[in-house]
Amino acid sequence: MERIESTPDVCGGSARIRGTRIRVADIVGMFKLGYTKEEIAEWYSISIEDVISAIEYYKEHKDEIDAIIEEEERIAEKYLKHE
Repeated sequence: MERIESTPDVCGGSARIRGTRIRVADIVGMFKLGYTKEEIAEWYSISIEDVISAIEYYKEHKDEIDAIIEEEERIAEKYLKHE
């Protein structure tokens, strides 16, 4: 996965598109919401290949990425309940 990187000092160590702060979890989240690969690429100004790499990474690291998405959903729900 040469297009995907993870370093502890960027995005909390989450897997992301190399050279960006665009996390695999963000791309997967949009894909799960029904956005096409083309729409995601346009939204983030990245290549289709980057989007495909993120989805492939997700397939190989599903538990890791799903845990990030679930935690962020819990935080959002908690925040929205306090408004």
